[in-house]
Amino acid sequence: EVAVEAADIVLVRSQLHDVVVSLHLSRVVFDRIRLNFVWAMAYNLFAIPFAAGFLYPFTDWTLPPAFAGLMMAFSSVSVVMSSLLLRTYVKPTIDDDGGMEERGCTRCTSCLIDRCYSCLFNLRGESGAHHDESLEMISAIV
Repeated sequence: EVAVEAADIVLVRSQLHDVVVSLHLSRVVFDRIRLNFVWAMAYNLFAIPFAAGFLYPFTDWTLPPAFAGLMMAFSSVSVVMSSLLLRTYVKPTIDDDGGMEERGCTRCTSCLIDRCYSCLFNLRGESGAHHDESLEMISAIV
């Protein structure tokens, strides 16, 4: 009982496939955290100056405080809604040879999240050509 409480992951059945599924789930959750971080950062980099009246010297127009608060609330709501998409997680199919096939939304979003994150923060130290390719892919999606 002490071991179960101290463990990070507890396997209820004696199947090694569950280890692969738990590692896949942890990667999907971490990708969602990174996506939420990038989304919130990009949204707030745009919305905070807009709400603070950055356009006033150029246009003589300000955003009413109620709308500025609504914009900031939308940032939090969008991150929570994005996190709720984790409820659509589907376990990957594991072949007899050990290959894994992702199903559901994780198959589509994991590659995009990795490319966006590496392009924005250059964590992997890849060449500039890869970053140009990533920027073209992102602009094609947007």
